[in-house]
Amino acid sequence: MKKLFIWLLSFIFIISLFSGCSNNTPSSSQTSNQTSSNISSSQTDKNSSYNAYISSSENSGSSLSANSDNLSSDIQSSAINNKNSAAANKNSSKKDSAESTNNSTNITEPAPQSQAPAAPIAPTTSSQAPAPVEQPAEQTPATITVTLSVDCKTAVAQGNDIAKAISQNGIILSGKKITLDTGATVYDALKKSGLVIGANNSAMGTYVYSIQSLSEKACGSKSGWIYYVNGNYVNKSCSKYTLKDGDTISFRYTCDNGNDL
Repeated sequence: MKKLFIWLLSFIFIISLFSGCSNNTPSSSQTSNQTSSNISSSQTDKNSSYNAYISSSENSGSSLSANSDNLSSDIQSSAINNKNSAAANKNSSKKDSAESTNNSTNITEPAPQSQAPAAPIAPTTSSQAPAPVEQPAEQTPATITVTLSVDCKTAVAQGNDIAKAISQNGIILSGKKITLDTGATVYDALKKSGLVIGANNSAMGTYVYSIQSLSEKACGSKSGWIYYVNGNYVNKSCSKYTLKDGDTISFRYTCDNGNDL
């Protein structure tokens, strides 16, 4: 600004000089007076321009100062607002963090258990025997199959004619398979064999006294029919003995109460 002011004064001075030269040539006194007047006028204009510049500078400085004060006030107010906002956000963040910590503590912390801890379970080793597998209950078959044999060899050996007429070798029936209902008796098997049977019923059960017309006491007072199951003599009525599947039955004629068999 100072350089501009000096340049302005110089410009005014030069203009004044050119203006003086363009007039008619004056006398020396006139020239001197005019020069003094021009210098005085120039000085006055210079002082006036300088005062105007100073006044303008002061107004500009005042305006700049006012604007600076206003800007500083705005900046300060904005800084205060930002600071207050940051403090509020910080307090809110701390509050949210505290609430989150409390909620996390309430969720993750288990309630104290009053019960005693459970005893550890003993590991299962390969040496332990596996648990037994339950087998389904066996169903009783509806039928059974037995084997029946009948002979009168002792009577044939004594020369009994009836025995010889029945069989030359004394074998009446050999290993015949018979199917019966479950729970059938020896007497049921004998009846199903197809042979001619003579029997008496009593409180003791059924007594077989004749097979194929060969009766008891035909070969003496100690002769008659007895039976075996699976090779064992059975001393009870054949109607009282319940058979099982696969049993073997033998009816045999004896001439000496079974001692000759």
